[in-house]
Amino acid sequence: MGPRKMACRLFLLTIITNQVLTQTNEHNRNLLAVSCLTGQYYESLTAQCKNCPNFTSAPSGSLNISNCSCILGYSGTNGQICTACEQGKYKSIVGSLPCSSCSSGTFSTGVGVSACSSCTPGSYQNGTGKTACFLCMKGFFQLSSGSVQCSLCAKGGYQSASGASFCTTCPKGSTSAVGSDNFLNCTCDFGYSGIVSRVAVICYICVAGKYKDALGTSSCVDCPNDSLSPAGSKSIANCSCNYGYFRTSINSCTPCLPGTYNALGEPSNCTKCANHSSSGYGAKSCTCNTGFIKAADDTGSCVQCAAGTYKSSEFVCSLCNAGKYQSPNSIDSSADCLSCPPGTFSTGLGKTSILACVMCGAGKYSNAAAASSENACVHCSPGKYQGALGASREGDCTLCDAGTFSTSYGAADAFSCSRCEPGKYSSAGSLSCDVCPANTYSAAGAASACSPCPQNSVSASGSVALSDCKCVLGFVSYDGGATCTRCPPGLSSVGGSSHCFRYIGSGLKASLDGPFPQAAFSYPSGVVGINATVTVVSDYGNHTLRILRLDSEVVQTVIGQENAPGWQDGNASDARLNHPMGLSRGRSATEILIADGFNHRIRSFDLNTMVLSTLAGTGFLGARDGPLNSSEFHFPSALAVQDQYLYITDMYNNALRLLNFITGQVSTLVDRLSYPMGVGLIPGTAYIAISDQLRHRVVILNKSSGLVPVPQNQSCRTIESRIFEYTGFSFPKGVCSLNGLIYIADSDNDSIRILDGDTGSLSILNIPGLNQPSGLSCSPEQNSIWICNTAGNQIVEIIPPNCTLGFFGGQCRSCPAGKFKNQKGSESSDSEFCRNCVPGMYSSVTGSTTCRSCEQGKYLSICGGSSCVSCKVGKYGSAFGAANASDCKSCPAGTFQSGIGMVNLNNCTLCLKGSFQSSSGMESCTLCARGTYLSSIGQISLTNCSLCGPGTYQTALGASNCTFCGPGKYQSGLGMIEAVNCTICAAGKFQTGLGATAVTQCT
Repeated sequence: MGPRKMACRLFLLTIITNQVLTQTNEHNRNLLAVSCLTGQYYESLTAQCKNCPNFTSAPSGSLNISNCSCILGYSGTNGQICTACEQGKYKSIVGSLPCSSCSSGTFSTGVGVSACSSCTPGSYQNGTGKTACFLCMKGFFQLSSGSVQCSLCAKGGYQSASGASFCTTCPKGSTSAVGSDNFLNCTCDFGYSGIVSRVAVICYICVAGKYKDALGTSSCVDCPNDSLSPAGSKSIANCSCNYGYFRTSINSCTPCLPGTYNALGEPSNCTKCANHSSSGYGAKSCTCNTGFIKAADDTGSCVQCAAGTYKSSEFVCSLCNAGKYQSPNSIDSSADCLSCPPGTFSTGLGKTSILACVMCGAGKYSNAAAASSENACVHCSPGKYQGALGASREGDCTLCDAGTFSTSYGAADAFSCSRCEPGKYSSAGSLSCDVCPANTYSAAGAASACSPCPQNSVSASGSVALSDCKCVLGFVSYDGGATCTRCPPGLSSVGGSSHCFRYIGSGLKASLDGPFPQAAFSYPSGVVGINATVTVVSDYGNHTLRILRLDSEVVQTVIGQENAPGWQDGNASDARLNHPMGLSRGRSATEILIADGFNHRIRSFDLNTMVLSTLAGTGFLGARDGPLNSSEFHFPSALAVQDQYLYITDMYNNALRLLNFITGQVSTLVDRLSYPMGVGLIPGTAYIAISDQLRHRVVILNKSSGLVPVPQNQSCRTIESRIFEYTGFSFPKGVCSLNGLIYIADSDNDSIRILDGDTGSLSILNIPGLNQPSGLSCSPEQNSIWICNTAGNQIVEIIPPNCTLGFFGGQCRSCPAGKFKNQKGSESSDSEFCRNCVPGMYSSVTGSTTCRSCEQGKYLSICGGSSCVSCKVGKYGSAFGAANASDCKSCPAGTFQSGIGMVNLNNCTLCLKGSFQSSSGMESCTLCARGTYLSSIGQISLTNCSLCGPGTYQTALGASNCTFCGPGKYQSGLGMIEAVNCTICAAGKFQTGLGATAVTQCT
């Protein structure tokens, strides 16, 4: 290497070495400076970290004092002590920049701040460099921070405080001026009224129909009559006339007249209603008349609904439902479509006549109106039948008679009911016959009940004759098995008497219960046999009701106390009587009727419930007829019951009174007697016997015609053919009838007299020891006659042991049907002993003891009848015991009746619309001819059928109205019978309504 190259290399090495040394020193200084903290700087002279001057700061690792800058809120030269910003100024950055003044909307109150504070809501500052903000004045507000001004409260608000950030809204319905500073500046607006309190203004909206056209708290003003305004109205101009009214001035609205309307209320006049429509006063619209609807042409005109339809809305005619019909009678509701009556049905819609209603067939019924299907017709159940068409209730299905049965559904006549054979029986409406139980029998077919074997006899089940009843040991029969009798122990008879008898009671005048021989009575006056074990006595002097227990032979007091007369209903232990007189069986087997003498009442006592009640009489003596609870008596003395009637001898009224259980009425039957004290029914006749005491006679009263002799009818051999009155008694009292004989208590003669109804002869019953006998009771159920031996204070029982009731002859054979025997005995002349039932009465079985009155709706004009004849169709019979066909009254003209055996005028049906009947007693009505109609019921003449008028026709018989010609047709004649009689409007013309009557209506 040359010297020159070497020198170059050495120079380069020297330079590199110096640079390395310099960089090394700088690096070392920087390393020292890095260790200086924030707020310090590195001083080269001392090679130490020094603190920056006051109120300055430097970042860590600063190498020079010039790095020390003024902190926030202070200003000055870097590296020197800095001065704090004064009030109203701030400095938000580090360095030597000067402090800045606070801007508008801000302020500062201290020194050395880095930021100014914003004015709070409710205050403002419009200057710079300020140390505080101004509060908003009253009537102003500021919602935001840092604001330079406040805003006025808007209209409808106010602020009464300074420094507010909001304004208070005036109450609803009030307002205020801009910048209002008090709630009193809030004033109620138009359409509002109100009040001012100490703390607020309260405004109320004007209700509908009122208005207010001023500010303030004044009251709302009523709109003029017949006008209305909405709530909150601000002017009378807001008051509009009501619908149906029109305005005649600003303060007056006038109603539209009937036949006009106004749909808006404000126009100056009203519009006339279209044809077939109407309106009332003040109408806003017109309504189509009944049965008319709005026409489809939207003209407001109305057209009539066609037959078979009804007005279902203002615009629609709907078809009447199935089960209903309607001729063109202008109706407004489906309910106005006429219902097919019960017993009929119709299956289609829109029927126009009742003739469209089909009657249920025989053997069926329907109790539903408006039936829409034949399924509504119900079959009569087994045991019943029904022969007519159109039956409307289950009750129209007739029960098969008792003694017959049927298993068929829907039977159409009585021939479907089969007769029960002997030894069996059935009740009405039976599905089968039952075998007669043991100790009963049925001798004939078609028995409604089995006859009980006589007491003390027995039979096997299914017995077919009375002779099948066999007496038990110790008893005999005088009547072919009908009874097994003997004088019981304790009974006796006297020579020549055909009666067994016994005395009950010691004869002492007292009140003593107990065994028959020791019992005591006080003037017993009434007696009635109830059954085999019970007889009831009214003990006049003791004011009590006594029971004779025939099985135990004891006397028992059930009502009243000795010497304690009174009146009280209720339980027997509490009840009271006052001189009770005559007794009678009542309407049931356990009811006893009492003539309560000095209580002037008829009382009813039930042996089961042991309760006494008042049947009739007010308790005040009098003779008033009428309802039970207002009727009056004057010492009723004797009673007798038959069917629905109670016969009463009203002694001090000298009358025979009649009480009808069904109607609840009391009437006077005879009022010219003299102290009557006994009354007795005569079985098998229409007559009763009365003891006319002060005239010393017994009279026979025809229950329907009074005290009138009846012409003789020898074939019937009835008592009424020969008897009117019998005299020769001395104060006769009790009367009863048994076995064809009438027993009379001939009181002052101390005897019982017997009147033979068949011969008219009088005889004396040979009973010793009688002393002024009074009350009598003939009890066929007990086969006994009971006597009140009044002055002897005893009761006497008599038992006649002859052929029993309903049997005659030496062999005691049964009387045939149509005859009866109510007298015991065995006379040899059969024909003389069983007597014919009189006209109006019948017996349907053999061995009858009495005849029954023909029921209502039937009659019998012959003697000896076994059944009554039903009144024919077109007639009815309301009387019981009718004896002539003429007793069946004809249904009057204008009515009809298609059944038999009807019982009153209500069974006569008025002729339906479209029919008439000019004659009485008819079974149907005549239908009006085609082309005519009849719209009312019960009409009596052909002249009541009117010709169909112009615009109509009728094709059917029996129409209740005519059918209108349809739209587009007219008809000007009378009595038209076909739709083709309606002429079609010519081509190019039309007609929208129904029933046009002239070609001029085609336009």
